[in-house]
Amino acid sequence: MVSNRLFLREYHKGLILAILALLIGINVIALGTDCTREHHGDLIIKGDEVFTISNQTFCQYGNIVVRDNAQLVVRNATIEMLNKEEDTYIHILDSARVVFESLRLSLAINTHLQISAYDRTLLYIEGMNVPAHGLVVEADDDSKVVVRLSKISEFHVRGHANVLISGCLVSRAINLGFSENPAIKIRDLRPGYLASWVFPLDTPCPWDLEVRNTKAPAWWIQVSGDVRLHLRDSEIDALSLDSGYCYVVVSSSHVSNTNFRDIMGEIRFEDVQIDHSFKVQNTLCLTVSGSVNFGSGKLIEDWRNSTILRTYNVSVEDQNGFPAARALLDLESPSGKHLSVTTDEEGLASFSISFDDSNYSENWILTATLGDQSVVCPVSFMSSSPVNVHLSAKGKAATDSK
Repeated sequence: MVSNRLFLREYHKGLILAILALLIGINVIALGTDCTREHHGDLIIKGDEVFTISNQTFCQYGNIVVRDNAQLVVRNATIEMLNKEEDTYIHILDSARVVFESLRLSLAINTHLQISAYDRTLLYIEGMNVPAHGLVVEADDDSKVVVRLSKISEFHVRGHANVLISGCLVSRAINLGFSENPAIKIRDLRPGYLASWVFPLDTPCPWDLEVRNTKAPAWWIQVSGDVRLHLRDSEIDALSLDSGYCYVVVSSSHVSNTNFRDIMGEIRFEDVQIDHSFKVQNTLCLTVSGSVNFGSGKLIEDWRNSTILRTYNVSVEDQNGFPAARALLDLESPSGKHLSVTTDEEGLASFSISFDDSNYSENWILTATLGDQSVVCPVSFMSSSPVNVHLSAKGKAATDSK
């Protein structure tokens, strides 16, 4: 009886293992079983050829190269890349053009796909769905690359490439490697498979980047080298600038932390919220201006060997809530120096204070006067701008400055 039980146990174990092996085998060979069209070996599209894949499943056993003036157009189709090599590629060379619209891309197990646009090529991707681990896009030389409404994992940019990434989900960190002078626009980007990710841009070179309507609260933008950056309608965790000349515009955005090191240039805010820490090191020639609100958790976490010229806008209203035209503004430094300006017909004015290691934590005193109305308020590096001043009868303070 015991031997029969042992026999049955071993029989069932063997049967289960056989079924599992069969299922794994089915999963492995699933790719390539529904091909309506297939090609074996590397697919070379050249000359003036136009190669079209539409409304079908195309099985490619090898890599794809599009060169000369040739075109590859794929619409409403599935491409199964069945190369046995671990790294599979689609190379676009010379003046070739590649268009992927509503493409479902499948890869063999343990393989990765890299799509590379070189020279003066055009790569247009819209509505492409790839495995989470699968796609690396590379733009090089003078190529133009547009990726819209797709899932991507990595993106590398070099040369003078012109790149637009719009409305995409990101499965891993976007890694952008730069050289020379690329122009990159990122719009409507969202984290897809990961709730948080990092956006490292750490190659010292001149580049132009626009980030628009991108909501990733745990996202760092960390850039190094000469930079022209416009961040608009976005939400990020930190903006970090390092080593170079910068011209940065941040508009209608929410940034939790800022970190500036070894930079010079100009940073302009337009309706920006900064919540937490501010760090600055070895920054000796930087101008900061515009409309910015520092949150309640604001603090200067680190300030070393730096000088920043901060320009504040001031809005003055009289005790009835009307613009206080020609009001006198007197700004007094901790050492007793005075700077005076007068508001315009709309009750607006501006002034600048140079902050360095010796005075970045000090308060200046702003006194606004119009006839028998006046107000006194403190101004520091971390004060919000505009400074909103509400005049009242002398002896009564009223201000929204922080």
